[in-house]
Amino acid sequence: MKKGILSILFVSLISIFVFGSPGKSEAATYPDSSVTVKSGDIIHSPKSSSTYFAGHVGIVGNDGYVYHSYPNSSGKLKSSVSYYINDLFKDVDVTVRRYNGSADLENVGKAAVSLYGNVESYSFNEDLSNYKKNYCSKFVWQAYYLATGIDPLAKGYSYYDKAFILPSEFKSSSKFDTVKTYSR
Repeated sequence: MKKGILSILFVSLISIFVFGSPGKSEAATYPDSSVTVKSGDIIHSPKSSSTYFAGHVGIVGNDGYVYHSYPNSSGKLKSSVSYYINDLFKDVDVTVRRYNGSADLENVGKAAVSLYGNVESYSFNEDLSNYKKNYCSKFVWQAYYLATGIDPLAKGYSYYDKAFILPSEFKSSSKFDTVKTYSR
C-alpha cells in the first residue's frame, strides 16, 4: 500500500513540476474550426475496423499533441491534432470533448505527457494502477485521475481498482461537453 501511494505521488509530482511552461495547446485550433485546442481535451473515435471495433480515445497534452496508448510495437503514439483527426481516423466520425468539472486541465495534460513515457505495451490490463501495460481509455482515465484525484467518469473508480474503461464511456459521460464533431 505504501509503495502504491508513493507511486501516485511520484507520478503526480512529475506531471506537475517537470513540464512547467504552458505549451502550444492554448494557441492552436482544431482543423477547419475556430475551437481552441486545450490541454486535457479528449478526442474520441467510434467503433470501426481501424479501432479494432472498440473505439479509441486520445488526450491532448499540455504541449498540444495528442497522446494515446495505441496497438503498435511501443504501445503508444504521439500525434499532432491534425494528423489524429485528418489522417489516423480520416474515415470515421471524430468527437472532441472537454471536461466540464473543476479540474486543472493544464495539469491533466502534463500528466498525460508524463504517463506516456511510462507506457511499455498496449494491453487490455484491468489494473488501473498499472501504467506500463495500457490501452487508450485507461491511459486517458489515468491522466485525469493522477493529476486531479478525480474519477473523470464519476463511476467511483480509484487508482487501486480493477476495471475496464471503454472509449465510449468518455463520449457518453455527462462530465464532458462536446466542443467539436467531425462527421464523415
